[in-house]
Amino acid sequence: MNGWPNILSFGLLCTATGAVLGLLTFSRNRKNDIKSNVKNDATESAIIKTKLDNIGQFVDSIRIDFKASDQR
Repeated sequence: MNGWPNILSFGLLCTATGAVLGLLTFSRNRKNDIKSNVKNDATESAIIKTKLDNIGQFVDSIRIDFKASDQR
């Protein structure tokens, strides 16, 4: 029966170690997810801005064409 306290202590130590490693991994992955989301948001924002700029240039081009048509 002397072996049971040692086995129990070893089991508790392994459980505690697993819990700590799990929390550390969760924390690290959460930080990476936040960074990834910020990066994706910045990329999407840049794409939207580029598309809006292209639409604005297209509208300006149409205005110039209308002005040229009116002058004829």
